[in-house]
Amino acid sequence: MKDTIWDVLTIVTLLALTGLCLLFLTLFINPYSGINPFPPPTLPPTLAIPTSTATLKSLPATWTPDTNGFTPPQGPQLRPTQTLRPSPTGFVLPSFTPTATNTPTPTNTATITRTPTITVTYTPTINYAATNTYNTAVAAQNTLSALQSLQTQQAAAVTSDAATAIAQQATDARIATDACIATEAVGGTCP
Repeated sequence: MKDTIWDVLTIVTLLALTGLCLLFLTLFINPYSGINPFPPPTLPPTLAIPTSTATLKSLPATWTPDTNGFTPPQGPQLRPTQTLRPSPTGFVLPSFTPTATNTPTPTNTATITRTPTITVTYTPTINYAATNTYNTAVAAQNTLSALQSLQTQQAAAVTSDAATAIAQQATDARIATDACIATEAVGGTCP
């Protein structure tokens, strides 16, 4: 029994919903209908104000020759010729074909060889018999000259290493310049 009441109420609700949809559709299509509780205001009639009509400009009349009579063409009479129809011509679409390009490689490679440096080792000898001040001063002077000689040799080695590095940079720059010139000669661009 309870299910039938709910079924009846569902059908009544669906019918009311369908009626409301039809009402809204009618008001949407014709807002001036009599069932609309809030109709839009009526528009005033449009006034027809007289306006001037533009007169189009026209060219003056020209004399046209009478074409009813036959006028023979002047000059030599040419026979009509037939226009040739286009004929199929074969063609090949261009395609990419890789080609080998000769890329010059630099063959001048600089070989850097280090020259051996002379190292002087000083081994002091102790003279046990020399006890006077003169012998001690001479030994100190010999030690100082040996130290100065060693410092000179170390400075020469550092200078030699710096000169070798500068020569290597100059060689690398020359190789890069030669490669750039060769690239531009082939048609490329150099960075």
